[in-house]
Amino acid sequence: MALSRSLRQVRIHLIDPKLEDPALRADLERKAASGVGVVVLGGPQVHGLRSHGKLLIVDDRVAAIGSMALSASHLDTRCEVAVVVQDARLVKSLVRFFDTAGGSHPVLVFGRQRDEAIA
Repeated sequence: MALSRSLRQVRIHLIDPKLEDPALRADLERKAASGVGVVVLGGPQVHGLRSHGKLLIVDDRVAAIGSMALSASHLDTRCEVAVVVQDARLVKSLVRFFDTAGGSHPVLVFGRQRDEAIA
């Protein structure tokens, strides 16, 4: 099951198996309250594979892929790795990957009801 067409307009896509940082969650809530669409896919697997990596896509124009722990304390104390992608073709491919991954993962939609998020 792919994400519904209405969610293809979201401004922030995030795959993070944990998303435990309260400050990041609060930031995402604030973004959603200001009208930015935010969708987070969680869970231990992506397309049947164990997931540790993170994928962040902003405005369907730029993406970051890596092992980075998305919390201030981890970014300050750990050596994390990420690749920033700005090539339109590659970002579009990552958006398609995100859309198809949405059917098999818990979905946290900030600022919208869960039933609006799943087709």
